[in-house]
Amino acid sequence: MKTRKKGVPKTKEERPLNRSFNSQLARDQGYSDLRNTDSDTDGELSWEEDGEYSYTVKRKPDALWSQRYNRLACLLAIAVFVIAFLVGIVIYQHVTKDDTDICTKPECVHSSSYITAQMNLSADPCQDFYQFICGNWENTVTIPDSRPKYNIFSVVSDQNKVYIRKILKSNSTVIKGQHSETVQKMKTYYKMCLDTSKINELGSEPLTQFIKMIGGWTVTDTGFDESKWKLEDVLAKINIYNFAPLFDVGITIDDKNSSQYVLSFTQPGLTLKTEEEYNTTYSSYKDLRKAMLDFGATLGQYLGGDYNETRQKMEDIYNFEKQLSEIFVPKEILRQPDLIYHKMTLKELQGIMGNWIDMSEYLQNFLGYKLSEDTDVIVYTPDYLTKLAPIMQKTLSNKQLLANYMVWSAVQYFMGFLPLKYSKAALILDKVESGVKELDPLTQRCVDKTNTVFGFATGAMYVEQHFSESSRSEVQDILDRVLKAFYDNMPEVDWMDKETREKAQAKLKYITPMIGYPDWILNVTELDKYYENVTISTDRFFDSYLSHRKVEVDRVLRKLNTVPDRSEWDMMPYAVNAYYTPQLNKIVFPAGILQRPFYDPEFPLSYSFGSIGAVMGHEMTHGFDDQGRHFDKYGNLENWWTNKSSRGFIQKSQCMIDQYSQFKYQGYNIKGETTIGENIADNGGVKSGYTAFSTWKPEDIKKFPGLNLTPEQLYFIGFGQIWCSYYTPAHARTSILTDVHSPAPIRPNGIAVNSPAFSKAFNCPKGSPMNPDHRCEIW
Repeated sequence: MKTRKKGVPKTKEERPLNRSFNSQLARDQGYSDLRNTDSDTDGELSWEEDGEYSYTVKRKPDALWSQRYNRLACLLAIAVFVIAFLVGIVIYQHVTKDDTDICTKPECVHSSSYITAQMNLSADPCQDFYQFICGNWENTVTIPDSRPKYNIFSVVSDQNKVYIRKILKSNSTVIKGQHSETVQKMKTYYKMCLDTSKINELGSEPLTQFIKMIGGWTVTDTGFDESKWKLEDVLAKINIYNFAPLFDVGITIDDKNSSQYVLSFTQPGLTLKTEEEYNTTYSSYKDLRKAMLDFGATLGQYLGGDYNETRQKMEDIYNFEKQLSEIFVPKEILRQPDLIYHKMTLKELQGIMGNWIDMSEYLQNFLGYKLSEDTDVIVYTPDYLTKLAPIMQKTLSNKQLLANYMVWSAVQYFMGFLPLKYSKAALILDKVESGVKELDPLTQRCVDKTNTVFGFATGAMYVEQHFSESSRSEVQDILDRVLKAFYDNMPEVDWMDKETREKAQAKLKYITPMIGYPDWILNVTELDKYYENVTISTDRFFDSYLSHRKVEVDRVLRKLNTVPDRSEWDMMPYAVNAYYTPQLNKIVFPAGILQRPFYDPEFPLSYSFGSIGAVMGHEMTHGFDDQGRHFDKYGNLENWWTNKSSRGFIQKSQCMIDQYSQFKYQGYNIKGETTIGENIADNGGVKSGYTAFSTWKPEDIKKFPGLNLTPEQLYFIGFGQIWCSYYTPAHARTSILTDVHSPAPIRPNGIAVNSPAFSKAFNCPKGSPMNPDHRCEIW
């Protein structure tokens, strides 16, 4: 999975830098960030408008409150039954004096209830492991109509946001006993988001002013003047606010010199999530095209333009984006860091770009200073930029089209900062592309927006109130054991020779782990300095958000030619996720993921190893997947493999590519080549976690009531249940095209079929679906 790389502007289609455990949570602040909100995730449980955190089952579009009440009552009955059943077992075991090894404490009963409530105990784990562990999950959780995907990550993330919302509602501005100006700004920003009266009063005026600032849009009366419009000026102005039409420019770590940040270029994002959706052979092509045009025309009408005229101009924008989509470098190529690394001078880049743009002038406008033509830059998609040149040569004289396209590339991101009708306009496209039916409630959207702007501040208050320091040391102990298991297993990897193995073990030892949160966020002085340039304009919510975007771009641009800080965090402390960065050879586990069900000291030890232990193994395995293996222990792109070991890795990887390509989800084949890195990490991570647990397993491991399961079985259930998930049909199709992970319901079964330990734990007959004759194993 991927998180944001160290670059600007933010786009949907980009080369991965960090490898994250759950890309749907990490990808560019989620699908809804594009047009509706600034959500940190793409799937959260919503609060009701009255602020209560409630559970319902999946709703029909026309669900009534009476139906919701009946379903809530049903869920409550199920929960009461499960707990009563477990209590009955405890009483029986006590009466029969068979309780010597059974934990009868309330927390043990609750843990057992949590695990069993999600399971379909009538299913055969050897036939379909996912159905066995998650078959009842959808009956136990809320699946809001506002989410294209919902899973365990979403549930835990939303609980974290419940805590954050309480923090935002409180009057305290204190961290560690000191007043923080940042916390004051943060709470003011949250209140401004809730003030819909003021937002409605301002109407479209904030967006109109922004459009004027970036050169005007011909669909509205916003000052477009063709005689004064210049591409190099407008492109720079748009980039300054973190948008990327035509191409993506960023500041990244030099893959071959991890001690330096450099300027980089790659292909941009598009309105639709992936280039395949512009292809006339795509199943939803006509619906997506219509939805995009309707969304744009509705927005233009709200801004004072004529609906039909705007729709015609949107059709021109769509056709232009379609041309761009046809020259995109395929995702399979972008997965190969050794093939896409191209260092060249700015002069050489200009030669690729052609004369449709003066790169020196453009970059001076963007950076604020002039770069020498001998300046080195990294270009990840030179083929795209080369093919862009003739398209731009033909289009350059059509300034109205270019202006309309470039403004559109920015304005679609602001719908959630305007009156409600704008967000609903964005739903025209989101309904078709993602399958969502409605927006999250206002309180939910405002928590997400506040997290986006003040993530380290909300994170500081979250960890101060909801994260135990003892968790750090306990989790570190588990991590050390998983690392040792991976290290000790390397001599058993028969396709790797001694020379490569020794270097791999050295790289593993050099991994830097970071757990919980960056310490500096609890220092008020440092926190206030970090956010000092974010301007909160009273009653101007849109403008305050705009300030944040510019400040973040400035923050990144200052990194150019500096030495990367290896202790820097790229994920907020409350995030329910984890990631690995190959250029820095580090793994990060935020506080947000270090809680039930991923980590809870009251859960069965084997279950915790299967969840958080496998997550840890997953992240460290990324250092040795199809991408991470190209980087040495210092994070430099270097071939440290012998030819024999490389051939062995490629052969073993092809086995897994072919295997996963045969798996189907909602009728669609998984893209084995695109998902290979995550599949390698899943399989390697579960194996390392299992080995770590097996070598550490205490003799006096306690038993839990009602769990007639061995510790080995609980280990695999611990991993599998974090992938209990729901996808809308539209999102299932899109995610297979865009996500570097296999769909969540596939992941437990993908592990099972490749694990002899799983088959042994569940006594699966040879030849059964989860114990096939042929397996794939890399690490």
